[in-house]
Amino acid sequence: MVNPFLFLSLGALIANSVLVVYLLWKGPRGHTTTVFVLLLVVFTTWSLTEVLLRAFPGWPHDQQFLLVRLGETAVSFIPGLLVHFVLAYPRPHPILSRPWGLLAVYAAPIIFAALVWGGDIVIADVVPGPMGPSALPGAFNLPIASLYVFIILAGWIYLGRSYLQETDRREVRRYLFLIAGFGIGVIGGTVTEIFGPFIFSMPTRLGLGTTYTTIFSALVAFAIFRYGFLAIEPAMETRSAERGFAWARGRNYIVLERSRETSFQAFRGLAQEVPGLCVTAFPPRLLSRTYALHKTPFLWLSSQQGQLSLKPSHLEVDVLQTLLRFMRDNRRAAILMDDLEYLAQVNGFPAVMRTLSRIASAASKYDCTLLASLNPSSLDGAQVSTLRGLFDEVQVGEDTGNEASPSWKAPGCLLWEGNREACLRALAQNGSARKTVVSTLFPEKLRATYGFDDAGFLWLAPEHHDDFPTYNPTRLTLEILRDVVRSLSEDSLVYIGELEVLIGEAGFLEVLEYTKQVVDAAVSRGALVVASVEQGALSPLLLSTLEKRFSATVA
Repeated sequence: MVNPFLFLSLGALIANSVLVVYLLWKGPRGHTTTVFVLLLVVFTTWSLTEVLLRAFPGWPHDQQFLLVRLGETAVSFIPGLLVHFVLAYPRPHPILSRPWGLLAVYAAPIIFAALVWGGDIVIADVVPGPMGPSALPGAFNLPIASLYVFIILAGWIYLGRSYLQETDRREVRRYLFLIAGFGIGVIGGTVTEIFGPFIFSMPTRLGLGTTYTTIFSALVAFAIFRYGFLAIEPAMETRSAERGFAWARGRNYIVLERSRETSFQAFRGLAQEVPGLCVTAFPPRLLSRTYALHKTPFLWLSSQQGQLSLKPSHLEVDVLQTLLRFMRDNRRAAILMDDLEYLAQVNGFPAVMRTLSRIASAASKYDCTLLASLNPSSLDGAQVSTLRGLFDEVQVGEDTGNEASPSWKAPGCLLWEGNREACLRALAQNGSARKTVVSTLFPEKLRATYGFDDAGFLWLAPEHHDDFPTYNPTRLTLEILRDVVRSLSEDSLVYIGELEVLIGEAGFLEVLEYTKQVVDAAVSRGALVVASVEQGALSPLLLSTLEKRFSATVA
């Protein structure tokens, strides 16, 4: 007969394992994340040993005793990891940077684990328990268990102290989930698992420990993805022989420029002196390479999963709160707000203005230096004047213009303005091993005219064709984006053509988002994207917004 309590342990194993994978895949990176993942790994190990014990109660005694000790070893590290987690949130406590910091946090858990394997001090034997085979407490289990509970309780109290000192309403909600998760584990675990054998005269603990871990993990994981509470790790760039920051620190600057060159060069100089954070909708992989920003954290406004990414439509919630938190935790830091043109298209100008107003006020309050890059051609004159009024100073960047001989090196993204035929001939001669052509032009004609012998074609046309994948150009849906992503590989090339035709069919905002998603996905996978638009087909406002989605433009 199957032990019915097996399903409790199995549920805990599956839940904690899924959370580990999901957090590593989509969770933000940082010190707190690392500690939480390690805690989940410990919970998963404990659940696994419990599943095996309850699923195979007939195993030999020595094998059962080994599983019990492995499970108890994992349990031994829970107090240290919980305290480490509390000290790391919302930013690492100074004690963690001391040489002896981690040793102080994990000294007791290491001793606990050693005692598990050192005779019968903690575990005397493995015997049948209320829910299956479990550890029989040793002679000194009670005093050691009391110290175990004291450490966890100290972490919980420290978390409550931080909650009482918090004034930000959003942060308060985050703390409530953490305190609730800790509370369930501390109260429930103490009563039924730590002191249960002594309180209720049971031979072993009750066996609900892994269930408590699942509830705790779910509450913390919900707080991570609902509120994004994990802090950004501050970092400074390595000093170089280049000129440092030439403007006055502690002021707010709006940089009016066609490209992002002036603002990023200024930010690069400043990031050698203070911690920096760059907020951008452009792939950080290219910006890091171009401007030698190898340590600076990037807040990437994209649907792609990066080191730290948020949806650009969440500008007034997640993006703003993340920036406010970073400035509050890192006074005198440098903040670069890139891609205001794109944010205005996605969220509307009033939302961008409100967000910049709050960011500029916070930057002044915390003595940070704020740089914002804007192509003035992307907004009307009144909007540009409104934004200028939010900043202390206006800087005018250099006009880099179009590049006659851009780099065709992957990863990258180029916008070809005009002379589509020359663009297609250059693409056909490119040595990329794998090419994908996304075009409104008929594939057979492209192949016959330009010689795309080995290229794959995705045809944007209202009429279906049996020989080629065909997509309706009026609806740039997830289907075409999915198929473009499937075609990507390291050093591959993707051509997305006739953007002016697509804008006429689907509208500028949909084409802008389609282009951005293709570029983000391609660069993340090491590919090169080339897009074409006919010269004069778009207004200066729309063209200037589109140009910022690419690393270079070609006439």
